[in-house]
Amino acid sequence: MTFWSQAILVEVYALHALFVALICALTLPQAPGHPGRRRVAAFLFGLGLGNHLSLIFFAPLLLWDGSPRFDGGAIVSTAQSRGSRDLTLLPLPLLAGLAVYLYLPLAAGRHPVLLWGDATTPGGFWWLVSGQLYRGALFGLTVPEMLMRAQSWLSLLAQPLTWPGLILAALGLWRLATQARRLALLTVGVALMVAIVALGYATADAFVYLLPLQVLAALWQAAGVLTLVAWLTRGRAGGWIWLLCLLPVALLWHNWANVDLSRDTEARQYALAALAAAAPDALLIADGDEHAFALWYAQDGLGKRPDVAIVERTLWNFDWYRRHLVQRWPDLSAAAGPDVNDLIESQRGRRPIFITDPDEDMALRFELKPVGTLFEVAWPGSP
Repeated sequence: MTFWSQAILVEVYALHALFVALICALTLPQAPGHPGRRRVAAFLFGLGLGNHLSLIFFAPLLLWDGSPRFDGGAIVSTAQSRGSRDLTLLPLPLLAGLAVYLYLPLAAGRHPVLLWGDATTPGGFWWLVSGQLYRGALFGLTVPEMLMRAQSWLSLLAQPLTWPGLILAALGLWRLATQARRLALLTVGVALMVAIVALGYATADAFVYLLPLQVLAALWQAAGVLTLVAWLTRGRAGGWIWLLCLLPVALLWHNWANVDLSRDTEARQYALAALAAAAPDALLIADGDEHAFALWYAQDGLGKRPDVAIVERTLWNFDWYRRHLVQRWPDLSAAAGPDVNDLIESQRGRRPIFITDPDEDMALRFELKPVGTLFEVAWPGSP
């Protein structure tokens, strides 16, 4: 469910898992591969870093010097010496992949409707590509909190694999540990690094960082399937091997109703209703991603209500966001300061003001009148 929930969103995590799978396929082939595979993997590694920086944990795969292959039920890991010349060929394709970052200042310079950071300045560019906004969340949990999270996340890892999948993964990891120990240590080490970072990441949705573990589990499952096939073939039960192919089909049949969201239009309906409730030329303050993303889609994707100035409350704290909004709606005051309540005060008598989800401070400072799915802001004593 976690994987599917990210695959149907415009988010980075499903694409991140794809880069992990491609790099694994290019660096851990079953037969000795051409050196060009590793250069392609280096290019994808640089390109993938432009999507999500946590791909850095898979850098050891680029230096892997073994080539596992399946031979009669045994996993043979053939060591291949990577000379210095082989390694010196990797930086060039790596830099070519990292060149995706050059698009950021070019795109920001065109003043797009939606903007994240200000990549047109060196400081803004570094703030964006280094993930400076998220550094405080890295290892932001205590050890007891991480242990409690690990306990609650076990089902998130086990649920998509199912019990047959877990058995196959355990079988494959055992076979790797006995016949290709270095490869087993490599994959387990990478998995542990990813898991530790995810467990310590102080956000409510940090579980999505576990998606690459499902890719690694698929590698272990593949080794388990090959081992099981060898056992069945040796025991003259090869006719039953086709049943293994039915496992993914059975899972798809069983889970399709739970993941099919083709008829779920709740976000679209909410955004259209919210924009319809806003008065002409209103200031609409959206609180949270769920509200803001739906409203941005309706306004900028569907072209609804361009007269409404939509402000995401948390982003208003950043000066680059305030400058960007003033370019789009010049009557908004960038000098109002990072407090969204000051923005509301500055728009008194200028624009009707609505908010999606007011907090307690707003309820004490202003009078809030429910209007459809929104709340209209008024001042105490005003008519």
